[in-house]
Formats: sequence, structure tokens, C-alpha cells
Amino acid sequence: MSGKSTMNSFKTMLSQARLPERTVDICLRGDLATAHQAAEKALLDAQRTAGDSKEGGGVEQLIAEVESIQERMRESTFTFVIRALPRVRFRALTNAHPPREIDGEMDLGDAKTGFDRSTFFEALLKVSTVEPDMGVDVEAYFKALLAGEKPVLPDGDWPELFEKIIDRQYGDLTDAAWFVQRDEVSVPFSLAASLAKRSSAGE
Repeated sequence: MSGKSTMNSFKTMLSQARLPERTVDICLRGDLATAHQAAEKALLDAQRTAGDSKEGGGVEQLIAEVESIQERMRESTFTFVIRALPRVRFRALTNAHPPREIDGEMDLGDAKTGFDRSTFFEALLKVSTVEPDMGVDVEAYFKALLAGEKPVLPDGDWPELFEKIIDRQYGDLTDAAWFVQRDEVSVPFSLAASLAKRSSAGE
């Protein structure tokens, strides 16, 4: 392949390039998790009492209750889409959150990561979330940041969300925002597909 055709091929691939993404399912009806645990326990107790019979002890009714709660939780679950930042933006965001100094000494954890861990992860989440639209003008923020200014990242709808999710869910979101930046982007090997193909060939 000639150098010119190779460059044309690269330019085609470059025009089709997309940043990696991760998804996180967040259920906004945490109260239903407790109701599900109670219904599940009642079902297990009823099954032990009824033995092989599904009719005894109200087993069928309890199954329906468990499934109804599960469906309500599914209907209240939103899939957040987190997209990696281009390197220039990621480095600019990192630089906007320099390591903290405490009593004249740099925080050891911050020194290791290279940024203020108390503020960086939330900011990263806000600028990496592409679905849903949380009302943050990310483009304007980075335009100012890359111009050497020190813009304040708007809150948008994030404070309301943070009031309605638990720390575990917040961690799932910030973990996705961090690790999507560190993902290896190469052609993966699928063990499942390989085994399925081998099984089909042997039939």
C-alpha cells in the first residue's frame, strides 16, 4: 500500500473516531429496595412453609408482589452515559484542581494522583456525562478553561441528583468517569464468542 493511500485510509478512520463510553444504571427509587428485601424474605418464608405447593401460604401472590416491585424499580432506573474526555481537556481539568496543601505540606494522596481528590472527581463526572443532559454547558466551560481563564463549573441539576442517590451510586458514577479515561482501547478478545464458535464448529 502506498504512502498516499495509507494516509487516505488513516484520515478516513480519523474522521470516524469516537471516544470510549461507559454506562451506569442508577435506580432513583431506593426506597423500593427495602420493600423488595421484605417481599423477598416473605416469599422465601412462604415457600419453606408451602413446600412443593405454590398455592399454599400465598406464594403466588408474593411472587407477583416481588415482580411488581422489580418492575417499578426498572421503570425508575436511568442509564447514565459517561464519555471519556480528549486528552487536552482531561489535562486542563486536572490542572484546574491542583493538589491541596495542608499546614504547608502537600496532601500525600493528592501528590500521588496529581490533583485535588476532594473536588476533581465530581468535576470530572459533570463534564463527562453526556446522558442525561444535566444542564451544564460543558463546551463553554472548556472554552474558557483552555483560554487560560478560571471558570466556575455550573452545578446544573447535579445538586438535586446528589440529594437523591446514595454514596455507592455516586461512587459508581465517578468510578465510570475515571476508569473510562483509563480504559485500554484496542480490539478485545471475546472468550464467549470463541467458545460459541468452537462449539458450533464441532456440531
